[in-house]
Amino acid sequence: FSIPPLLTGKYITEIHRNAAEWPIIHQSELLFGERLSALGYATAAFHSIRYLRPGFGLGQGFDHWSTDCID
Repeated sequence: FSIPPLLTGKYITEIHRNAAEWPIIHQSELLFGERLSALGYATAAFHSIRYLRPGFGLGQGFDHWSTDCID
């Protein structure tokens, strides 16, 4: 539950949740990766956490988002 607030800069209570009560990011949110990309940084995320799969929207704005180690 701490990752969405870190990526959005919002409190956990300000973040939308799906039917199972997991935080989910809407495309209208401006995420950390998007802010860095706008400044000219190349961005990437590599992780092994199932919750961070693309369906939750947390990879938004990253040039490369890999969940290869999960599969």
